[in-house]
Amino acid sequence: MGSDFRKKLLFNWEYVALIVVAVLITLGMLGIAQWSGASHSEWPAWVQSIGTVAAILVAVMVPAIQRKHQFVAQRERENEADRARFHALYFMVVELSALALNKDVGHSYQYDCDVTKGCLLDLLGRLNSVTEGNFDQGLAGFCLDLRIVILDFLRWVSSGQVSHQQRADLLAQIGKIQEELHPYVFG
Repeated sequence: MGSDFRKKLLFNWEYVALIVVAVLITLGMLGIAQWSGASHSEWPAWVQSIGTVAAILVAVMVPAIQRKHQFVAQRERENEADRARFHALYFMVVELSALALNKDVGHSYQYDCDVTKGCLLDLLGRLNSVTEGNFDQGLAGFCLDLRIVILDFLRWVSSGQVSHQQRADLLAQIGKIQEELHPYVFG
């Protein structure tokens, strides 16, 4: 709520500054008219010219201020979408880590291997949905690394045996991705 108030306050101050500048220009032009010794019959022309200058100033500045705020709002929406993608990716890595830590994976019944394969395929599907659309290019590298790890894990589980070395390598790769993602997720 505090940031919304600050944004609205900033928004209003830009318009206040515009009004102050218009008033100063008006007063300056009136001062010039007074100093130049304009007669009473010339005052309506001065007022009209001052009003025209102020109207042009407002007509130019108001849309510029609005475009600036639209740009800032769009950038905030894009940043929020990227943060959401990083969070989703991070929790996929956590889920993959939990699957890799399961000591029964690759050494148990076919049912357990099939469940693990289903989980890995689900992770791949969710990873594909995270990578749809425009997003931060840093995220692309993480997605590629994670995709490689998931596909390697899927290949090992499908073979029926996951060696201790394969599991250790897998956990090391997952840990590296998780460590690199941490600053993007937790700031």
